[in-house]
Amino acid sequence: MEILEIRPARVKAALVAIGDMMVSSPIGTDGPKTSRWLGAVTEHVIVEEVNGEEVVPSEWRQWRLGLVDGQNTETVPIPADGWVWVHLPIVNA
Repeated sequence: MEILEIRPARVKAALVAIGDMMVSSPIGTDGPKTSRWLGAVTEHVIVEEVNGEEVVPSEWRQWRLGLVDGQNTETVPIPADGWVWVHLPIVNA
């Protein structure tokens, strides 16, 4: 299987699953831009506070991402009804 390009898909934060590949937004301040891989979702992180304020964890989402270089990072907390970008592979079968 050969991946030909990144095809970003906008999904609700509440629907992101382990293994999904997060990508940068293809929408920039100056119009469309090339999306890039950020990393694979390896873990859901329980959000207990946002900007120093306690929150209801079920209303927020945050993930640990496995980066291409082997390191890990965490995303910023996103409202569960907010939107994120994930990769849909386009393949040449």
